[in-house]
Amino acid sequence: MCVIVVSPNKKNRPSLETLERCERNNRDGGGVSWLEKGKPTFRKGVDAEFIHDIMQTKSGPVVAHFRIATVGGVKPILCHPFPISPRPSQALQGQSDSVLFHNGTWSEWKGVLDAVLKRGGLKAEGEFSDSRASALVVAVAGRKAIAKMGGKFCVLDSEGAFMFNGGWTKHTDGNWYSNMHWNWASKYTQTKSSYRGSSLFDEACDVLEEDDRLEGQAEKHLSSFSKLGIKPNMKNSMVRRAVERSQGLFSLGETLQKLGVGK
Repeated sequence: MCVIVVSPNKKNRPSLETLERCERNNRDGGGVSWLEKGKPTFRKGVDAEFIHDIMQTKSGPVVAHFRIATVGGVKPILCHPFPISPRPSQALQGQSDSVLFHNGTWSEWKGVLDAVLKRGGLKAEGEFSDSRASALVVAVAGRKAIAKMGGKFCVLDSEGAFMFNGGWTKHTDGNWYSNMHWNWASKYTQTKSSYRGSSLFDEACDVLEEDDRLEGQAEKHLSSFSKLGIKPNMKNSMVRRAVERSQGLFSLGETLQKLGVGK
């Protein structure tokens, strides 16, 4: 699971140790964005030390991302963030009016991306992941489309950093994290030889990991049900959430029609 770190100001920055923990548990590439003269500036394919240096030298909001490659290969160009644009750049550094970070998996991205490209008369340029696709879709359909996508998102623009979808945690260091698995995993790795019990925090992390596993199973089952023409069990909360996300695609399609995209 990836992790997004949102640091609102220089008064409370994550320590280098914290950023390195995030990196150790999300090893497929780091990225960071900050405001330079009021405009988001980004660097991708960087490490925790680089991100820490940026956070120490910049006074405004800084957003960092450490990736696990669940969709797309392990490549610097697929590190976050992505410029919110109908043609999101794959450059490893640059500026944009707004950039997007993603933590999670958006399983329906290919169908939505194809629909948006077709309606907008656009072409898919370069390599895509669900996260890069979401940046393109948001550019066309607006930020309200984020509610229909899987996972947590952060958008940085000239007004600041905006977090979307639930489940964010404000840490005691004053910063926001899209999940806390990085902290639990590092703690457990360091103390597993003398581990004797579990705290409430450890148990909560176990519940979150199990929730992620069940949610992934529900999406696979839903896909199998659809192919076989079998009606899913709506009493299963995970299946119901997967169905709701699937139905959200139709809402997004209706939104695109109302906007007249591609006409």
